[in-house]
Amino acid sequence: MWDKIDGVELCQLLETISGDELSGYNKNPRMGFMKNGNVHMILEWLEKHEIPVHGLDSDSIVSGHIKSVLGLLWVIILRVDIAQYLNDDNL
Repeated sequence: MWDKIDGVELCQLLETISGDELSGYNKNPRMGFMKNGNVHMILEWLEKHEIPVHGLDSDSIVSGHIKSVLGLLWVIILRVDIAQYLNDDNL
């Protein structure tokens, strides 16, 4: 499972949770630089929205380092999804 990180599912997760569209990610990456590009796009989106990604880089995520992958998932869920509930006017 961890050796097949291509960024597609992570891009789709971020799109679903954030409601933003990540245009330009490669939906069928076949080469390493395409996979890195997908993950790099996620990291850039997080930095643009002032969400810290300390110690995370696309190479370690694409390589399947479990701590990096889980760290990225945690950042996306914690910072993006929970922030929506904190900013929700319905609370």
